Amino acid sequence: MIPSVRVVTAISISIAALSAACDKSHAPIACVDSLATYCAIPSNPCAMTWSEAQSDTWFCMFTIAESPLQADCGNYHAITLTFVDSSRTYYYDAKSGALAAVITADANHATVMCNAGPTTGFTPPVCSGGSQTLPICVDGGTADGATD
Repeated sequence: MIPSVRVVTAISISIAALSAACDKSHAPIACVDSLATYCAIPSNPCAMTWSEAQSDTWFCMFTIAESPLQADCGNYHAITLTFVDSSRTYYYDAKSGALAAVITADANHATVMCNAGPTTGFTPPVCSGGSQTLPICVDGGTADGATD
């Protein structure tokens, strides 16, 4: 399969899977780990607050298909990293700014899992409106492309 077609397919399946998971009539998705445990693993770096996430260039390593994207989703801000066959979304509480959950949608297995979050589980919110590329990842964070 052509890589760009795989990316579009992965994004479409991930969005469909997340949309299905966002139905408020469903129980929350059980989270595999706490945020403290998940984020302590070196291969899982986490920006623990929305403020930190806005300036964390780690997210910028994932730039396929206009990734990472940020959006407002109900009571949360979200940053989504898009990979070839999956996506990972970091949800931040809009009021406190604290990282609330990390969710992965896997297109190959048509699954959505909560990597980390509350012990009671997490129900991904419905994201309405558009999204945009995380500003820190666009031209080094400058809107006009100028560099220092």
